[in-house]
Amino acid sequence: MQSTPAEMGPEQRIQELGLVLPQPFPMPPGVVIPISWVRIDGDRVLTSGHGPQAPDGSLAEPLGKLGEALTLEQGIEAARLTALSMLGSLQRELGSLDRIKRWVRVFGMVNATSDFVQHTPVINGFSNQIAEVFGLESASAVRCAVGMSSLPMGMPVGQRLEQSRTGGGARLRARWTRGGRDPRQRRESPRLGGSQRPAPRTGE
Repeated sequence: MQSTPAEMGPEQRIQELGLVLPQPFPMPPGVVIPISWVRIDGDRVLTSGHGPQAPDGSLAEPLGKLGEALTLEQGIEAARLTALSMLGSLQRELGSLDRIKRWVRVFGMVNATSDFVQHTPVINGFSNQIAEVFGLESASAVRCAVGMSSLPMGMPVGQRLEQSRTGGGARLRARWTRGGRDPRQRRESPRLGGSQRPAPRTGE
């Protein structure tokens, strides 16, 4: 009987599915200040924009615009490869994808013509790949799928994440627990405390 994503960690699931996470993507041309593909900031993990990659880390082809040079099916595949690109960056930064508990937000960008309206099916390629690795419950996230007039280097799809809470791991905007610290013990911002909200202005 085959195991389900809920019964195994993402790392084991990737091996079972035979997925190959790509090598690091080289720094894009024109970048003056080096960027981080994944940034851990306190109890959050955030990612820079990612695109589809080949296993050797190069930009996966075909490139171009949906509704013009590329078909819907090619766009879906580009979104799937973008998911693998993102997983590769997370694995390198976190040490293991098993540290991710759930995905919180996905923002998908589709390089498309002005009359292209199938952005949602394209970004489904990303979400479905993540669900295949993490399981539906962990992969369910708030999501946007929007069209762009262009993307860097002609990429058909671009993706960035604010992701997940971890068990001893991460959040993309991944929440994570550093050294076993309970994330509920985070210091609250004064702006969020109900008794500390500024009084409403009058006379306006």
